[in-house]
Amino acid sequence: MRLLSFSKYFVFVTSFLTMTASAQKCDYEAMLNNNMPKLEGYKFIKSFPVETDKQAETAEYNYLLNHDTKYRLVIVDNGNEGERMLVTIRGRDKKVLATNKDRQKKTFSTVVDFVCPATGIYFFEVSFQDGRRDCGLNILAFQK
Repeated sequence: MRLLSFSKYFVFVTSFLTMTASAQKCDYEAMLNNNMPKLEGYKFIKSFPVETDKQAETAEYNYLLNHDTKYRLVIVDNGNEGERMLVTIRGRDKKVLATNKDRQKKTFSTVVDFVCPATGIYFFEVSFQDGRRDCGLNILAFQK
């Protein structure tokens, strides 16, 4: 009987620590506040918390963008400020409009500026380098 209660206690403590660690893993509010200066003259639209639960998972969100508007996407991950988060922006035809990965240098930018070619829904695909499970934040802003 004593072994059973120790087992239950161990499972409870382990579960609690795991939930606490994952809850503290990404402080989205702090990420937003710490990276607002990167907007530099752009007007904040919305922030998108991103979290992948499984290895090699891609998160996706979409947003309506307007023709001939200049946008800035600030990319913040939980580790080294965007060095590991890959973001690809695609139009409805699934063609790539912008990405933060420089294939020649094999680096990831923390800021992507782009001009929207046509009004419509655009898809933001987010994954993490080497298929890691992680979390982060994308901050979208515009400039007319």
